[in-house]
Amino acid sequence: MDQIISTFHIDWHLMLAQLFNFVLVALVLWFFVFKPLNKIMAERGQKIEKSLQEAEEISAKLKSTEQQNAEIIANGHKEAQRIIQESKLTAENQQKKTVEETQIKVRQIVEESKKQIAQHKDQMIKEVEGRVVDLVVLASQQVLKKVTDKKIDKSLADTAVKAISKK
Repeated sequence: MDQIISTFHIDWHLMLAQLFNFVLVALVLWFFVFKPLNKIMAERGQKIEKSLQEAEEISAKLKSTEQQNAEIIANGHKEAQRIIQESKLTAENQQKKTVEETQIKVRQIVEESKKQIAQHKDQMIKEVEGRVVDLVVLASQQVLKKVTDKKIDKSLADTAVKAISKK
């Protein structure tokens, strides 16, 4: 061993000093560099892990929200279809009701018009009869002025009126 030490020129004192320096540098690096660096790395790893968990939670919430939105949209479409159907039925019913009311009003107007026409016809017939009577009396008076008296005049007028009324 002495030969090896002399061949490689190993100095135990120098070797111990270097070992001491190495341990001292390793301890200084350990306390001032590796430990804080390890702490920072651990914190950073926790932050990254926390961010990944939050990202997964957000992704799950997003999927849940998308499903809820899809359900809401589907329900909205169903509700819209239902409202449209109800509106169509209501419109059809309203249209039928309006048509029926209009038909009833038309019938009433036709009946009232028929009544008015009948009344107007009766009134005109009475007026025409009155004028015809007056004309017959006047014509009779002119023709028979000197030939007949008033009693015959009156009986002729009544006979003429009855004949016209029968027609």
